[in-house]
Amino acid sequence: MAQQITSTQKNGFVHSCISKLQDTNYSPIYGYQDLSDVTLEKAVENVEFCVPGVKAFASKATKECYKRNTELTLDEAAAIYLYTMPNSFHTTLNDRLRAENRDELAPWLAFLKLFITALEKLPSLAITVWRGVAEDISSAFFEEFEQIWWTVNSCSTDLNVIQGYINMNAGTGTVFAIETLHGKDVSKYSAFGAAEREVILMPGTRVHLQSLPLEIKDGLRIACFKECTPIPAGKHVMVSYDSNSQEIVSKIYHHLQLKHMPLWLNEQKETTNDLKKSLAEGVENAAMVCCFMTPDYEKSYFCQLELQYAQKRQKRIIPCMLTDIQVWKPSNWLEPITKHFAPIDFYNVSEPSIMQIKVWGLIDRIENQPQTSQNIQSQVADKPSYLFELIKYRYKQNSRIERFMNPAKSFPIDQSYINLAIVGTKDQHEKEKKLRDSQHNDAIMEAFENIHGTKTPVDIKDIFKTCKKQTRNVLVFGRAGIGKSTFCRYIAYQWATGMIWQEYELIVLVPMRSLTEDNYPALAAGINYSLIDVLKKECISCDQYLSKEDETQLQEQFCNSRILWLLDGYDEIVQNVPTHLKSLLNDQLLKTPHHIITSRPYMNTLSHPVQLEITGFIDDDISITTLGHCSQRQRASENDRVYPRP
Repeated sequence: MAQQITSTQKNGFVHSCISKLQDTNYSPIYGYQDLSDVTLEKAVENVEFCVPGVKAFASKATKECYKRNTELTLDEAAAIYLYTMPNSFHTTLNDRLRAENRDELAPWLAFLKLFITALEKLPSLAITVWRGVAEDISSAFFEEFEQIWWTVNSCSTDLNVIQGYINMNAGTGTVFAIETLHGKDVSKYSAFGAAEREVILMPGTRVHLQSLPLEIKDGLRIACFKECTPIPAGKHVMVSYDSNSQEIVSKIYHHLQLKHMPLWLNEQKETTNDLKKSLAEGVENAAMVCCFMTPDYEKSYFCQLELQYAQKRQKRIIPCMLTDIQVWKPSNWLEPITKHFAPIDFYNVSEPSIMQIKVWGLIDRIENQPQTSQNIQSQVADKPSYLFELIKYRYKQNSRIERFMNPAKSFPIDQSYINLAIVGTKDQHEKEKKLRDSQHNDAIMEAFENIHGTKTPVDIKDIFKTCKKQTRNVLVFGRAGIGKSTFCRYIAYQWATGMIWQEYELIVLVPMRSLTEDNYPALAAGINYSLIDVLKKECISCDQYLSKEDETQLQEQFCNSRILWLLDGYDEIVQNVPTHLKSLLNDQLLKTPHHIITSRPYMNTLSHPVQLEITGFIDDDISITTLGHCSQRQRASENDRVYPRP
């Protein structure tokens, strides 16, 4: 080991070829894992041409280790001994490890199988070690603050060992001080014995330069490094998959576990609580997310929310393909998220050897995939928002309307025909008075939409364009059964799917008929319900557990978000508001700066600058609906309209 520390050979930390190797799917040291175990003498047969006498060295190493009682096999212990012997073996091996042509490493794979297996069995040390490099290292070496060293690096825990190096080189060169996490103490197996307290850094050690080199003496510098991992402490690799792929994903998961990689996988993917666990634990604590893509994955709202939230939280995403790429490719929401890197192809990996190759490709991607522009921190990713995402998921799930005559059957909510008309305030007051004076209200009404005559269509997304103030308060009225509740559900669904009003971080849908004493029992004197209480009761499942951390996160996000309130059915509550809820209704809900409230026209006691009417079918709607129900065609995009007052 002392020879290596004081060697005048070229610095073993050369990394000029690493940048090229990192673009591949495989570790630069690959191929030894699947080899059968052989004796040390057999393992070095193929390197005799470049290390003359290596068989004799191997024989000596085996004899030296024969009587040692260790946790390693004889050949494993002898492999470490051979590496530390004072000959050209270790320098030649490191030359091959840094070679750009990976074929040069092939004759060494059998030895690497013994050597790396032995090192992996030894306990890891978190300690400061020292290494000397005889040559002056160019400043270019220190330009990259994070590096991966693919050579085997011998160090010592004793700075006095480095003193000999300093004296031999007249005080020139560089000393590396390295804080290790996984250093391997090989002094028990070293050809130099325990005196030099040798610690080996394994190939593939990742280090971070703590500061630029400091000159401590004429020609002598010291550089401080700290070993780091691609997955920070307390973080994990999240596995995102569709339940139909659980069998193959479990096999891949098992292979990754064998490499002691911190993993996170949610085996339950059914309930809202399962999804909350995926977002709050899986995504929030992930260093990266591996998504296993199939057509079913793309169709799953569960998987969609997992991956979109991971993107929002600026997590590195590693795509893996479980389907024949010639038959199917990601599209819709999935393609923009996964397009930055070619997916690792796990299709047709029934052969164990092929599975092993793909898994090693995935491991290399986990350890070496650089961040892209999508991972750059932004204000959007500052705070967790998984509780709002769960509300969005709930709206997406509530995507079908039950048929009136047969509730067992339903149709997609985006095939609903909800036509609106903007009504002049003065005319509207007169019509409401007429309706309130009527004794039979709905029964004697002609088609209410005929009152207003000809109308011009306007898209639903443009409703707020008629609001002249910064606040957006809109009253929507319509007779019983015309579709007021469907209208509210439709808006919530369209927002959740990203079709409208993305300026709002949240839409809260509140059925006003739920404001009863049963749902909101009276509280202790001096305590009143708040808007966040309404949010929790109406939008968060009653069986969904909220921890203290969840409560804090919800409160903070609620206070810092732009929220639209959908208050559905004012007429159902206005005459029966429990006394203890009147303040909640009149002083809080009705005074929110952004809300849409629905009501029957004859029960309207509100004054809103923008008032809309939900009308019935127009002729075109009837034709399209008939065709849609008969042929199951999707309705044309020209429908769902808002009509302004001419």
